[in-house]
Amino acid sequence: MDIKKIVLIVSMLILCILPARSQVIVQSNSNADAVMEQHSQLNNKMKGKLVGFCVQICFESGANSREKAEKARMMFLSKYPNVNAYITFK
Repeated sequence: MDIKKIVLIVSMLILCILPARSQVIVQSNSNADAVMEQHSQLNNKMKGKLVGFCVQICFESGANSREKAEKARMMFLSKYPNVNAYITFK
């Protein structure tokens, strides 16, 4: 092994071992700060309670996708009749 290869390997090892020093600077305007503060206050008032959420129970595409989605919706509603279920297509 020649000296150039040794120097290259040692240099790479030193660069990998030395800790990386970086700095993150967050810049925001007062409007963003105000919205974040409102969001934080609302979360504190809710005390971990969810207002609502959606769960995707089916994904279909192609031929007969509408029928397959409706079948999945009907199966879901048969098990959970008091839960809202709807179909959306994009």
